[in-house]
Amino acid sequence: MARLDALLAAVPRIAPALIRLYFGTLRIRWLGIEHVDPPIELRGPCIYAFWHQRMLLFTYTHRFQGVTIIVSRHRDGDLIARTVERLGFGTVRGSSTRGGGPALFQLCRRRSVDLAVTPDGPRGPRHELKPGIIRLAAQTGYPIIPATCSFARFRQFRSWDGFILPHPFTRALVRAGAPFRVQAAPADDPEPFRARLERILQELTRETDRDFEALWAQARPAPPYGLRADRRLTCP
Repeated sequence: MARLDALLAAVPRIAPALIRLYFGTLRIRWLGIEHVDPPIELRGPCIYAFWHQRMLLFTYTHRFQGVTIIVSRHRDGDLIARTVERLGFGTVRGSSTRGGGPALFQLCRRRSVDLAVTPDGPRGPRHELKPGIIRLAAQTGYPIIPATCSFARFRQFRSWDGFILPHPFTRALVRAGAPFRVQAAPADDPEPFRARLERILQELTRETDRDFEALWAQARPAPPYGLRADRRLTCP
């Protein structure tokens, strides 16, 4: 047990370097940059939404960009939180329905930050959007940016989310959809917005997988660090 605890304690120190090394081998292109291209002080903050299945690449593309993410209170959430904090992310513990949403809302009242949510996490079902992100968008007034990624070659695991790990040196496409605004969703009935955003994110993901080659040809090469190294922006 002590050896296991020591191993788990070492993960947050080792994982960030491995993520940078591993994903640094990918040939990454971006599509939909125009939705979040201006700096945050000009465009205002947003909420990035992407499936739990594909979150790992975003820990690389968004590192040290000032994004705050919501992390579950499970034990694996401890590892995730300590790991992503070393990659420059802010974290709020909880779920979008059990404490995380209100905590993020209080954070938003103090300062403008971009947020990131995996709306089918932390335990699924896969690609089924939970209503917490809709309530969060309604409370903050932030637009939701649906985002996804796809790869030319990858391995898919038999986990609840069908977690995807790209092969080293493969091509990767990171794609953002148009901003989705929740203007006045009643707290007790987020369903119309939830169902619509779920369909948008599901279709964005299916289309990106299905038309990967054509979309890759249209996409822009990724700069060496994030969207613009000189402005340190966030962009899916």
